[in-house]
Amino acid sequence: MSSLVTLLGGQKRAPIHPLRINGRFTNFRFWSHWVLVVFLLALPWTTIHGQQSVLLDIPSRHFHLFGITFWPSDVHLMIFLLVGAAIFLFFVTALAGRVWCGYACPQTVFQHAFYLPLEDWIEGGRAERLKRDALGWTFDRVWRKILKHFLFVAFSLLVGHSLVAYFLGAKPLVESVVHLRFNHPSAMGFALAGSAFSYWAFALFREQACIYACPYARFQGAMLDQDSLVVGYDVRRGEPRGKRHKSAEGKALGDCVDCGKCVVVCPTGIDIRDGLQMECITCARCIDACDSIMDALEKPRGLIRYGTQRELEGEARGKRRLFLRPRVLVYAALLLALGGAFTASLARRDLVEMTVLRPAGAPFNVMGEGKVNNHFTLKILNKAEIDQSLTFALEGFEGAEFIVPIQPFHIEKGKAATMEVFVVGPASSLEKGKRKIRIVARDGEGHTAAQMNATFLGPRG
Repeated sequence: MSSLVTLLGGQKRAPIHPLRINGRFTNFRFWSHWVLVVFLLALPWTTIHGQQSVLLDIPSRHFHLFGITFWPSDVHLMIFLLVGAAIFLFFVTALAGRVWCGYACPQTVFQHAFYLPLEDWIEGGRAERLKRDALGWTFDRVWRKILKHFLFVAFSLLVGHSLVAYFLGAKPLVESVVHLRFNHPSAMGFALAGSAFSYWAFALFREQACIYACPYARFQGAMLDQDSLVVGYDVRRGEPRGKRHKSAEGKALGDCVDCGKCVVVCPTGIDIRDGLQMECITCARCIDACDSIMDALEKPRGLIRYGTQRELEGEARGKRRLFLRPRVLVYAALLLALGGAFTASLARRDLVEMTVLRPAGAPFNVMGEGKVNNHFTLKILNKAEIDQSLTFALEGFEGAEFIVPIQPFHIEKGKAATMEVFVVGPASSLEKGKRKIRIVARDGEGHTAAQMNATFLGPRG
């Protein structure tokens, strides 16, 4: 693994080789991680309503998210989603600590689903790797390193290109790669940069991202309390710890035999017996390691377990208070409020967006018989997932003539178009040279698709 100059002292950090472990939590995490890996890599290849399920099309200024298209005018909806995601993370942290880090964070998911198991398969377990490291750069160690990093690079290329597929689109990306078409040089550059970053983060930097770089580890303390679910060591049951040998006979020892297995399986290299620490990602590998020792000693499991700090310190009385706590209830209320506001805003948004502009030049033309002509440009955006046939009408100006060149006006889904219209009305109906009017667009079924207010101008006299 890579080494990182520590913030203190300038010494290099010793590589961490986690011991391979089996257990209920480790096995569950392995398979759940692979489900997430397949989901994240396959998602750009799925479609809903003919559109890529998730496509963040920045040049075209619209996002496709699971069948819903968000346009620049829908930025308030995106704010609901982003703020809701942040509060949901706070909510989960208050309930179950850093469960996101251990089970769903991309850094953990990719590293523990592919990179670490592949390293174990090629280079062997912890003891074999430490032995080879001590022998130096032998041929046996070199060819294993080369093979391992070759596969790391190949998988990182897959991850990096899949990441770009979320922004460029899966099909254009494949066409560019297969046919060596460099019509998207910036996208290909980002794909290679994303691949390089994936290789560095998952194959080299590894657990140091959680220890040094991740901001979440540093502000989690503000979201945790004594009743949050964390991985902890039962001090009352385990202490005083000690080896089971003849010199320890007659001593009142706890259940912890000080084997150190909980330390060597930890991917961040901490000792969970030292209490709750910033580096702990609640992966529960130490729980599986400790449970295997307790099984061998025929002692109850749970010396290291999921629990609340209040419970582990012996302060809990009765049932766990996971849900009925002020901060959890506040987060839940905020989530419900944001969810309701997002749903209501999404249901009320116009699927046809219309903007009324006045072109350059004279604002109006005076015609014969006391009439005035106003020229408007309609900018129309069809945000619906179907083509639209729109008809336009004028409201709020009795006796005026509304001239529309094309009626009905056909516009394809996801497309924008412009149309020039004219309003001719009597000057006598104006007040101080102006009058409010409304232009309404209706769909093929006669329902109002969009409406926009405008000002009809004329001479003041």
